[in-house]
Amino acid sequence: MMNYWGKAQRDVMVDGPFHHLVFHSLDVAAVTDRMLRQMPWISISLLRLLGLPEGERETIIRTIVFLAAIHDLGKFANGFQQMRRDVWERFAPETERSTHWEYGGRLHHGPLGAALLDKGIALSWYQGQGADRLAAQKAVMALRTWIYAATGHHGTPPDTTKARQSLRSCFSNRNIADAESFVAWARAALGPEKMPVLPEKAARRTSMMLAGLISVADWIGSNRDWFDYEPGAIDPAAYWERALQQADIAVSAAKVVPRRPVTEPSFAHLYPEITDPSPMQVAVDGMTFDGQCLVLIEEMTGGGKTEAANLVAAKLMASGAAHGLYLALPTTATADAMAVREVEMYRRFFQEDGASFAVLHGNGAKKQAELTDSHGSTCAEWMTEDRRRKTVAEVCVGTIDQALLAALPVKFASVRLFGLMGKVFVVDEAHSYDGYTQEILIGTIRLLASAGASVVLVSATLSKAVKRSLSAAFCEGSGFPLGDASVLEDDCYPLITVLDRNGLQKPVATAPTAHAPRPKSVRMIRNVKAAEVEVLQAARAGKCVVWSRNTVDDANEAARRLREVHGHADVTVYHACFPEFRRKALQEQLLMRFGKTSKGAERAGGIVVSTQILESSFDVDFDLVVADLKPVDSVTQTAGRGCRHPRDLDGDPLPRDGRSADAREPHEIVVVAPDPFEVRNESWYSGLFPGGAWVYRNTGVLWRTAKTLQEVGKIEYPHDLRPLIEAVYGDDETPEPLKDASLDAEGRDRAERSIALPNLLDPAKGYEPTIAWGSDERVPTRLGVSIEIVFVKDDGTGAVKPLAGADWSSGRMRLSSRRITGTVPHGLTEEVVEEIKRWAGFGEIVRVVFDPLSTTWTGSLLAGERSLSFSVNDFYGLEWR
Repeated sequence: MMNYWGKAQRDVMVDGPFHHLVFHSLDVAAVTDRMLRQMPWISISLLRLLGLPEGERETIIRTIVFLAAIHDLGKFANGFQQMRRDVWERFAPETERSTHWEYGGRLHHGPLGAALLDKGIALSWYQGQGADRLAAQKAVMALRTWIYAATGHHGTPPDTTKARQSLRSCFSNRNIADAESFVAWARAALGPEKMPVLPEKAARRTSMMLAGLISVADWIGSNRDWFDYEPGAIDPAAYWERALQQADIAVSAAKVVPRRPVTEPSFAHLYPEITDPSPMQVAVDGMTFDGQCLVLIEEMTGGGKTEAANLVAAKLMASGAAHGLYLALPTTATADAMAVREVEMYRRFFQEDGASFAVLHGNGAKKQAELTDSHGSTCAEWMTEDRRRKTVAEVCVGTIDQALLAALPVKFASVRLFGLMGKVFVVDEAHSYDGYTQEILIGTIRLLASAGASVVLVSATLSKAVKRSLSAAFCEGSGFPLGDASVLEDDCYPLITVLDRNGLQKPVATAPTAHAPRPKSVRMIRNVKAAEVEVLQAARAGKCVVWSRNTVDDANEAARRLREVHGHADVTVYHACFPEFRRKALQEQLLMRFGKTSKGAERAGGIVVSTQILESSFDVDFDLVVADLKPVDSVTQTAGRGCRHPRDLDGDPLPRDGRSADAREPHEIVVVAPDPFEVRNESWYSGLFPGGAWVYRNTGVLWRTAKTLQEVGKIEYPHDLRPLIEAVYGDDETPEPLKDASLDAEGRDRAERSIALPNLLDPAKGYEPTIAWGSDERVPTRLGVSIEIVFVKDDGTGAVKPLAGADWSSGRMRLSSRRITGTVPHGLTEEVVEEIKRWAGFGEIVRVVFDPLSTTWTGSLLAGERSLSFSVNDFYGLEWR
């Protein structure tokens, strides 16, 4: 069994260094052993889910370590061994070297190993313990998903259909005999005294976690910094002892074992710089959380709900109910901003330094590097090589999408689940997702709850219907009773609701924050030209104004008219369709000019035309807010960007002490909307906003928003938020001309939710290839939203360079996939494309050309069978030609 290689240096194919298969197998088993023993909550969770007593813990640990040792059993096949002929020919007899052996595709070493165990090896474990054949078959059937978890360590469960039929074309008799010898040795040396007979349903539910654990152990055990190649023929038992010692070093260096949390976290400890905590923060400071739970935090923007959620997480960690945190945010921009804001605070979760902190999103590597430069080492190097590994870090801040992938059949979903299962999963802006993504969030909460994770949902505008569905998902996953469902109907606001092993607890109502925005009157105007007049009049009077539009095209058109038709030069456009380097520069400019500490003189006369990305990205403050009609929860969020911080009549900031009143008048939001009391036909909304009608399809919701806002005429924070939400979403009143469109929209929402359902992983089925597993792109977290493209530029010599200096990734941008079917990377060599993909995170590659006369970049993308031309410039971003 020592005549096989398991790891070899890829760039040296002749007489290169290699690592014996047995030794690599023991490396991974040793890491698994050390992780299980240094992270006892993993085995404790498994015992709980399996319904086994504490006395079975050592049996379960040794079973998992044994399975980890045979994770690469398929590499005994000549089909695999022949990939390094220089090593293979040292050991294989001539008769085997002259034979063709199959390998690759569905005959990868994962499925081959699983098929070999299925062939009868696993059966012998139980028959050797005295079980008859039928009992042994049942025991193997129960253990099968655990076997798949070990052999499917490359990210997907092994499909053994072809492998079972092709064993003889991949393995020689010598291969099979040597594989059986190694399994027998590992079973005796590492396995339990008796292989356990697991409850099949429970084993399935735990198999995804096990797959994640062994995948992580395989990554660590394959790292030559910790486990260098050993070509010598050392006795396996002696090597095992050496591997255990090395695993201690590796597990410590890999930062996978959580640091000890502080034992009595308080708000003052986490946020010493905040001397006047909000009522929400004070309320959480006085609460205790006993064991796994769901916490709903409902508070308006600016009320300190994110800090309160962090404190909940710290308290759960202190109680032993969790060992880390994943803070999920709706956008890359919000994730980056939160990471910068809170990186130092998260170190206060732990008693000692060195906790790992990871930023997770499509371009998280760049932000991770920036934080490392500014704050020192934040994450173990091996984690930064792949964003899927980063979920293992103790504290993760990222987009919600990276977490939702744990519940979808994508490669290494098991690693994401393993990383999240011991964490508090905090979802910010939990209300802000469409039906498809909301359904995946429900599935993720169900899956994480089944793994023992706690969940904190944070929102300013969470409808009662959404609260009910999210709570039901948590109960289904955790097995907890819902209890008194009327708790979810409580109209108090702000509000904290807790659901634990005893069901829903009495909710905790808090006083509104002293920093709540002043009441805002709502003024309705009827067309876009009237909005232009409002914006220009305010700006010419020295105010700063934001106009929130519903599409990029609408934002660009409004900005162009304000500049070119009305002659107002001080206009800034901000939306998602800028390359990343330009969007980041715009963010910095907007924060500098309109942020919390900005001065009146620099703010005066400024106009920002934006899309919704502005209200969900960063803290800006305008004297007047104008908004195109959209659903009421979005309107209230947008309104919060007006008169957000106290200022004097000149627009200079006042102390935020709860005593300084904002002197600006009037406090209002101007909403551009058709008259809700004059609905003549189905184009009531689309006639005014044809682009917006693609974004917001449910005209019934839009009509109820317009009607409610016109009737109430004001938004008083926070008291009006709950009634406004329920008036729009808790009712179904719709004028007759809009009913068909509203019913169609509701049907599409149900259809989108139904599209999500087959994609969701079912914990009850376990880690099995019963559904089609694919890439992150093939199984999306958001339905038909966008594709990512990467711009490159000609440098004048025929070569190409990144659009933004030396950084490929900063030239990235997302576009609506509704229009785009492909890209046109004319003139790019395959080598250049591969280099860009490697640096930019596998985005589509688009070549652009600079036009010095117009200072724009031009290029083309495919839409069906025709080419669409576009331009990109610093002012408008991307525009179609």
